Amino acid sequence: MFCPACGKQNLDNVTFCYNCGADLRKITPGKNSQPSSQPNDPSSVSKDDVVTNSFKSSEGSVKLLSGRYQLSEEIGRGGMGVVYKAYDAKLNRIVAIKQLPKEITKNAKAIKLLKNEANVALSLSHPNILRLTNFEESGDEVYLIMEYVEGKSLSDIIFEETKLPLDLALEIGKQILNALNYAHAQNVVHRDLKPSNIIVSGKMDDVGVVHTVKIIDFGIARLVNDTMTKLTGTTTGTLIYMSPEQIKNKPQDKRSDIWSWGIVMYEMLHGTPPFNSDLQILHENPEHIKGIPDWLDAIIQKCLSKDPDDRFQSTEDILEAIQNKTAGKSKIIKTGKVEKNKSNDSRSVLFYGTLISILLILVIGGIILGLWLHKNSTKIEPAYIKVAIPAGKFQMGCSAQDKDCNKVEEPEHTVFLSAYKIDKNLVSVEFYHQCVEAGKCTPPATGKGCNSYMPSLYDHPVNCVSWDQAVEYCKWAGGQLPTEAQWEKAARGDKDDRIYPWGNEWDASKACFHKNSTCSDGSYPQGASPYGVMDMEGNVAQWVSDWYSPDYYSKGPKDWDNPTGPSSGQERVIKGAGYWASSSDFMRISKRKTIITPNAQIPGIGFRCVQSIK
Repeated sequence: MFCPACGKQNLDNVTFCYNCGADLRKITPGKNSQPSSQPNDPSSVSKDDVVTNSFKSSEGSVKLLSGRYQLSEEIGRGGMGVVYKAYDAKLNRIVAIKQLPKEITKNAKAIKLLKNEANVALSLSHPNILRLTNFEESGDEVYLIMEYVEGKSLSDIIFEETKLPLDLALEIGKQILNALNYAHAQNVVHRDLKPSNIIVSGKMDDVGVVHTVKIIDFGIARLVNDTMTKLTGTTTGTLIYMSPEQIKNKPQDKRSDIWSWGIVMYEMLHGTPPFNSDLQILHENPEHIKGIPDWLDAIIQKCLSKDPDDRFQSTEDILEAIQNKTAGKSKIIKTGKVEKNKSNDSRSVLFYGTLISILLILVIGGIILGLWLHKNSTKIEPAYIKVAIPAGKFQMGCSAQDKDCNKVEEPEHTVFLSAYKIDKNLVSVEFYHQCVEAGKCTPPATGKGCNSYMPSLYDHPVNCVSWDQAVEYCKWAGGQLPTEAQWEKAARGDKDDRIYPWGNEWDASKACFHKNSTCSDGSYPQGASPYGVMDMEGNVAQWVSDWYSPDYYSKGPKDWDNPTGPSSGQERVIKGAGYWASSSDFMRISKRKTIITPNAQIPGIGFRCVQSIK
């Protein structure tokens, strides 16, 4: 959700804005409304019931939209705009009206695309999809007219209940799948499915409360968010609900909705989303959910596979898996992983056995050739080349000229640091390998995205190393991890409070940014810091020594003399952004990132070392 006071993005289930402290409990759709004991009957609602608290014009008259709609109270606000309850005088019914952001309405191309998406959404008719009934333009404002339902957003329900009972979560999950199944059959993908875009209403019958799910903003939400991102330069979607392909800005299809369904189910049953950063989305597997059947945990895990090809390929497959209590045609084991069915086709075994043998020969030959080429090649500047950073003061934190400041980066403050030396380049695969060979470091993790010991990647930054492993290497190299302050001064310099290492203007050509993998160390010299330090932004994010605390800047030491961060904590600070970054916001020097598990070994994080100058 987006804070109405400062506009900053927050998690959907938080109470107060992390940036300005504003109360967010009043801005989500249907926050204060209760499930109705009777089905909503618009024809039975009088105009007076709606317009009692209507917004008035300057002359005191009731506002009319398109000469037809009388706006009542504001019932929701977020990145998609402002939502009002209104009375449709022409059809004598209650409706919900969404006023889109001004940035959208001033862009002719965006309006054209939005009309096309709205026409598609207008054609959708399903019990679990909130009906879009009209698209209105009034002066310089654009509105979506939708059916009005009493209920609560799923994000509000999770916020209040923490975890949902298994039966209720499955009931809601199945209705979401039914809606997605219908939309996908019409070649419509939501692309922004999350708890705040799901309304749950309830009514009493002879058995008890019957819940009805309505998905809102079908086919429109992502278009608005994408357009806002292009117009403002910052990502407006809710990061923790984005699929890996969306973060990488790759094409999205119905399998992206399947990922989102898995996130929603996980949050309903666990109480929190499975990921809290783009790094985790791209490189970490979610923890298993305790207290639910193994087969359901396995279904959710499969939906959250990083590769869309490894997920369920349709919502029908998920519904069938729930019915059969299996993750498709595979056998479910207690770990929640999927055990593939064995083939009895001996010809297939012979074919694949032969193929594997050939591949092994090619791989071994390639490694031998790569080692020979590496031994006889010209080496790049090694990580142990140091850059001297002089003693003195500099400005740390988010500056006034940076329009994307987060509260955790404020206030900007003056810091004094003693002189030190910092690695000019990130620690490379080659030099980390030397530490392992010396018996002083443990090997990095292996797997997809990990550079490991591939000879062709010896000049790339080592990744898939934990915070402890980074500390281990720096100690062997005669130094230590930089403090957050040391890292920031090396990236910014002491002459100004620039936003990026190269200056205040964003330039994607100056960093290893928005790539599929790491780049060679120092490949973007044009993006070097004022001190000549390479890859302070881009390539990989970097471990620093500090514990993370969101209020450290505001409640930190009175004397900012060689600060080393909080004395304790659960999370370590990560500075810089990696090849995986998809927005300039990630690349800001003052950006403070963290990860729940400092022992994580993921492709998006590397490190560099510092040494004191006596």
